[in-house]
Amino acid sequence: MFSAHKAVFAGLIGLGIATLPGLAAAENYSESAVSLGYSWNDKPDWVTGTGSTSKERATLRLEHYGSNVIGDNYFSLDIYNSDARLGSPDNGSGSKNENFFTWNAHYSGSKITGSKLEFGPISDVALMSRVISSSYDKYRQGALGLSLYWKVPGLSTLETSVLRFRDDGDTPDTYGWGTLWRTYYYAPFQAFGLNWMTDGYLHFKQDKAKNRLYFEPQIYASFGPKDALALGLRLEFDKVTGKATLDGQHDSRFTTSVVGKWTF
Repeated sequence: MFSAHKAVFAGLIGLGIATLPGLAAAENYSESAVSLGYSWNDKPDWVTGTGSTSKERATLRLEHYGSNVIGDNYFSLDIYNSDARLGSPDNGSGSKNENFFTWNAHYSGSKITGSKLEFGPISDVALMSRVISSSYDKYRQGALGLSLYWKVPGLSTLETSVLRFRDDGDTPDTYGWGTLWRTYYYAPFQAFGLNWMTDGYLHFKQDKAKNRLYFEPQIYASFGPKDALALGLRLEFDKVTGKATLDGQHDSRFTTSVVGKWTF
């Protein structure tokens, strides 16, 4: 039987397929990037399907961001590789290669209404949809919620969101309805004669199995023609609460990656 949560997920995918051709053609700004990261301290994470007993992981990340007449779209595909099995050794879908796809879409209240929705420190209000698909545990998630954009000195972007999601996978007893509290920031700056940028997102996820905190900040120094090349660091902090663990013993992990990036 085609359950309600699968209908929600399929509906989000259908909305994306229906609207993306027109939105792509109407993009008034777009940016794509390819990055390659290497981590030497990536401990096993049975929740996300990263980390291995070797603690080494390479991550190829493909990204695209585009703004359009009603909002914006962001797509990313992470492709993980390790010389040992990623995630849980007992998970039948785990392998030395995994991938993780994310699509975030915002529908700006200001753009749709043609009126500025500014009040106090808030610069805009947007409806947000989010779709995730992962090879690990055949995980998938669909979410809808609300985003607020804030005016903060020194930050180019500060977005806070709250979304209601439904997820599913090969271990359905651990999935269901939940709430995601999300913060994203972006800040360019100059130092030592170079252009730098830092960005990152903080997720606090609540579902029936556990509470999970995930923080992924990055910092890059740009160089080369039009600053198209960059070198930097990506940090990952993952923590679960309650009786849940990330690897059968520990409830948190901290991973560091050196990353090279090309933006075009």
